[in-house]
Amino acid sequence: MQRELHQILKSMISNPENHEVIVIEGARQVGKSWLVASVLQDIGRHFNSFDLEKDHKIRREINETIDFSDFQTLMLDRYDVKPGSILFFDEAQECPKLAGYIKSFKEDWP
Repeated sequence: MQRELHQILKSMISNPENHEVIVIEGARQVGKSWLVASVLQDIGRHFNSFDLEKDHKIRREINETIDFSDFQTLMLDRYDVKPGSILFFDEAQECPKLAGYIKSFKEDWP
């Protein structure tokens, strides 16, 4: 099962032209974060990983953004996120503002 999930997720994000937003949900401690980290290392594309449960600073900064443009500025300027990078937000439920940006990620994030 684990290998199958790895292959499915890898195929979903391995194409740099794919601009999908992927939300992985499930019970705690079943390996969701490990799965994503494993796939991201395997595909070799640049990614930025943020743990919103542990990193209180970025969680606060994201929640203080005014709109998606403000969020983009935060990511590009302060966290040196490169256009085309994959963003991995672990424990995203800790940052309610992110949920409001899902549509913008798909439509407006390079």
